[in-house]
Amino acid sequence: MAKFSKPLQDNSGDIRAAHDLNLDVMGSYGWSQSTAYNYGTMTAGNKLNAQMDRVNLINGGTLSADNGITLVSNYLTNSGNITSASDITLNTASGINNEASGNITGDRVSTTGYVNNMGVINETGAANQDNGNNNNTADDNNTKPDSDTTADNSGNTTVKPNGTPEGNGVWENGVVYYPGDLYYGYVIQDIVYYPGGYSIYTA
Repeated sequence: MAKFSKPLQDNSGDIRAAHDLNLDVMGSYGWSQSTAYNYGTMTAGNKLNAQMDRVNLINGGTLSADNGITLVSNYLTNSGNITSASDITLNTASGINNEASGNITGDRVSTTGYVNNMGVINETGAANQDNGNNNNTADDNNTKPDSDTTADNSGNTTVKPNGTPEGNGVWENGVVYYPGDLYYGYVIQDIVYYPGGYSIYTA
């Protein structure tokens, strides 16, 4: 197990752990936010746990773990790779911006807040749901959660699950909103993005 605790650090090297990799990156005290950059590689043979309260993480490198990734931060901008054969939990207080080159891939990907996805968010376990017979194989009951009950039997990998938008919608707390959808009872006219956030304009 490897553990690193520093006030603020940027990584452009290679950090590896045979078992767990635990990162504690402390932001500025008080109300101000800090920014940490990863342009290197952080790899765990088991779990990668990153506690980055009050920290905006900019990842242009690789975060990977065989058995799950948990990231707690204020904000995440990803233009690199965040991958695990198990679940990925991204608990960001102010949201996630996954850029065009960004790849987030896990068995399940869980997020809090909004997600502006211009890249790929991939759940490898999404099309491998149990059909009620406990056989754990892909079946005809798989649906595309972003549209209707159209059967999705294209394999065991669902790319852009939950209707994750490519720049023309917002994934907010597990629900995707596009122009034309109802948002708290009002029709969305437009969604405008800006660094660190977005605005939804309704009729």
